[in-house]
Amino acid sequence: MDRSYLQWRGQSWRVQVAVPARLRGALGCAVLYHPLHTDSLAVANREKHKHVHLLKKRIEEAARRPADDPLTEEALQWREAAGEDYTSTLLEARYEELIRSKGKPAADALVEIATGRATPITTSLIEEWIAERQMKPRQILDYRRAVKKLLAHLPTATVDAVDKRAAGDYRTALTRLGTHPRTAAKDISALASLWKHLESRGLATINPWRGLGGYSKSPSTGRGSARKRPLTDTEVARLLTSNHASPTLRDAVSILALSGMRTEELARMKVADLKDLSAPLPYIQLRGTKTAAATRLVPIHKDALPIVLGRAKGKAAGDYLFHELPTPPEGSAMERGQPLTKAFGRLRKRLGIDEREPGARQANVDLHSLRRYAIASMRDALNAGATGYSMRTVAQIVGHDVGDLGLSMTSMYAGEEPLSAKAKAIRAIRLPTHPG
Repeated sequence: MDRSYLQWRGQSWRVQVAVPARLRGALGCAVLYHPLHTDSLAVANREKHKHVHLLKKRIEEAARRPADDPLTEEALQWREAAGEDYTSTLLEARYEELIRSKGKPAADALVEIATGRATPITTSLIEEWIAERQMKPRQILDYRRAVKKLLAHLPTATVDAVDKRAAGDYRTALTRLGTHPRTAAKDISALASLWKHLESRGLATINPWRGLGGYSKSPSTGRGSARKRPLTDTEVARLLTSNHASPTLRDAVSILALSGMRTEELARMKVADLKDLSAPLPYIQLRGTKTAAATRLVPIHKDALPIVLGRAKGKAAGDYLFHELPTPPEGSAMERGQPLTKAFGRLRKRLGIDEREPGARQANVDLHSLRRYAIASMRDALNAGATGYSMRTVAQIVGHDVGDLGLSMTSMYAGEEPLSAKAKAIRAIRLPTHPG
């Protein structure tokens, strides 16, 4: 019976796929394995193919990723060859060569890694950590960038080179280089997450980044970033009546303001998500893009219904409501709603809706301010005497955790708010038609 890609280990079979020599540094090993937990060769042959495919995919991904530092890769190859009689003599000779060509610190770093006394921060280690975190593509981009910046700063790219003092020095360096406090805090948070992973693997004894993430606010403004606010009625009216707003953007602004949805939720909405369009209570079954609470039912406002019906007409269930938006390839850091965000930014700046606090990098308003506008409208109606819904209803409409209202156990017992209550809240939103 076929035994290709199979190895008997202990009391069961496992899949094995050889790693090309040029990628062993990136993956940290010469062979990739996956246990099959069976002593049956027939079962092993049946199950092996999907795991061979996944292991080969890991190798292909490693081939596409940027290579590790050449000296780190070389050091890992020396480590792999350890145990051979001639290795120590040759390593000594290589050490002397490196002292002459690259200096003693580089030579010491290679020997420390080659002899197993230091753990290199390799691409494979970083990818393993990212895979464990299960992050969105944009977060992955930020986390990889944070590690890349650290590695560029370190004299040697090893876990052991980063103690509490080195971490503190790097934190100071970020400030000295003019990194925005919010960006610096995100970088430190990413590094703390990586070292937490290293601790769990037994590759680090301490997390030197713990407690370093609290950056003081910008001294020029007294705050680290702009305090976002809802759009006003006048601003919403100006956006909707502007001759510079495209039909796509005008539709998006209207639906977002009348629903409190997130931009990416709207961008990824499909015709199949629209329910009971001809019934008294039409609604959207949102799959959510952020949290468990984001999966929810949102009534369609009567002023948004004509837009929804027009966009759904003639489309199949699997078609996007906003079909004109490009769909990024799988794994891309781009989001489908990004063109809407950029178009909105250009429009609001053109209209002079660009309020900024002194020294802040960003304006106080953005496309997400339409979501804030919807929430504020429903709250203001309650304060003015509206009945039939509560702020708990509003929280469920916009996909916020109702536990944040301080009623987590009560909310759990009460369950989902009725669609009729949500509809009353949605109807409380009134889109302005004139800039005032």
